[in-house]
Amino acid sequence: MEAGGAFLENEFDDEDISVVVTGKESRWQKRHYVDARRSISSLGAYVSAYPHSGEAWDGGAVSDKRTDYLGSEWITLYDRMTSHAVISAFNMLAGIFEQAQAVDETKNRPFVVSHATPAALAILLHDWRIWKDARKWKLFPVNSAILPMAALLIFIDTWDDFKRKGPSSPVNVDSFDIHRSGASVKITWRSAETFEREKVKYQAYRTALRNRAFRMTIKAGAASVR
Repeated sequence: MEAGGAFLENEFDDEDISVVVTGKESRWQKRHYVDARRSISSLGAYVSAYPHSGEAWDGGAVSDKRTDYLGSEWITLYDRMTSHAVISAFNMLAGIFEQAQAVDETKNRPFVVSHATPAALAILLHDWRIWKDARKWKLFPVNSAILPMAALLIFIDTWDDFKRKGPSSPVNVDSFDIHRSGASVKITWRSAETFEREKVKYQAYRTALRNRAFRMTIKAGAASVR
């Protein structure tokens, strides 16, 4: 998704053709996307204010300028098809809202507020490519005490390149340890050249989380050239 129309451009194989993929405004007029936008933007505004423990999120009942600002920022990224994290977060949450809008789903609606919306914000923040923007939104470094799901997802996503599609994994997971003080993983890229391109995310991860309940350490390197 981050490539926009790159797939079609490659299919045409014509340097004079440029394909731009954008979202339609009609998406944001659908009730389940309207509700998803309000809910996730409200939670984002709450978290960005770094609230003290004891202050409760209102569940999106009251909007303010910051809520509107974040919603506008995220809709722009979605419509430009430039962030798979934003697209995935909204699609997941909107889908849950759509199901919850059924008359017989009343009893399950609290789950949307208490679990689905925090999960959607975690998905939105998990990709290191969004962190530059997230700093502007005052959502980076991610506050692990308020968004523990986001902290865990960021930790996992940063080192899970071994699951990339292809005939063989580009990464070896040398060790993965869970202990009293937290979790640590050590990985080795098979290609030093590829690791050089990828190591920016490991550097970014060092400052990605704050207020951690426990350590989550990633050690990454490249295989020695023999």
